[in-house]
Amino acid sequence: MKVIQQQSQRQHSPRQTAQSRQTDPFINIARLPGPLSMRYLESLDLVVTLDSSNCFSTADTHTLFGRAAVAARLVPIGAAACTYLARWIWAGGAFPGTIDIISQSHYRAAVHGHLIRVHNRHIEADQMIQIGSLFLTSPARTACDLACNEDGKESFNESVARITSMLELYDVRPEECMDLLLQNQRWPGHAKGLEIMRMIVLATSELATSDGTSQQRTHGNHKMKGHQPSLFDSE
Repeated sequence: MKVIQQQSQRQHSPRQTAQSRQTDPFINIARLPGPLSMRYLESLDLVVTLDSSNCFSTADTHTLFGRAAVAARLVPIGAAACTYLARWIWAGGAFPGTIDIISQSHYRAAVHGHLIRVHNRHIEADQMIQIGSLFLTSPARTACDLACNEDGKESFNESVARITSMLELYDVRPEECMDLLLQNQRWPGHAKGLEIMRMIVLATSELATSDGTSQQRTHGNHKMKGHQPSLFDSE
C-alpha cells in the first residue's frame, strides 16, 4: 500500500499531470473532426470505443504496454486489475465489458461506460505485477481467478481454451496454477477452478506426449532416409 500511496501522490503533482497528458491513450470526441468520426474510425477497426465520447487506438491493443496504459486510465488509484481485465492486458482480444479490480473500496459509478466490479481478495506480493503505474495479477493468478469465476460469462470449454492460450503465451505451466489452487482451498469457486485446471493439465500433457511421439517418428524417418538399401551393399 505504501508504494501505491507514493504513486498516488506523484500522479497529483503538476509534472506528472503534464506527462500523463502527453501519453494519454484516450481519444476524446472533441479532438475529432465531427461527432460521426468516432463511429467511422470504429467501422475501420482503427479505434475501440469506450463510451459515446471516448475511444482508444486499436494500435494500443497490439502490445502489452499499450493495453496496460489503457487499463491504467480505467483502474482507480490504489486498486489492481484482475480476472477479465487482467486477461485482456496479458493476452489481448476483445475489450471486456466490466472493469474488474481488486480493492477494499466500493465503486458505483461507471467509468467511461463500463461498470467497476470489485473483488475483495487477499493477494500475495508474488502474485502481483506492476507495469508502469498499473498493478495487476500475474498470469498464473489471473488464470486461477478465471478458472474459479462463476459468473457464467464463458462456457467451460471457452474458459479452458482462453486460459490455456494465456498460459502458453507466458510459458506458465498449468501445474503451477494447480499448486496455487491446492494451497488456497477456501477461494470462491475452488471446485470449478480445480476441474478446469485438471482439464488443462491433462490436455497439455497429452499434447506434449503426442508431440514427442511425432518427433520420434520424424527422427526415425530421417534416420532411415539417411541410408537407402543398394544392390551394391554387402551382406
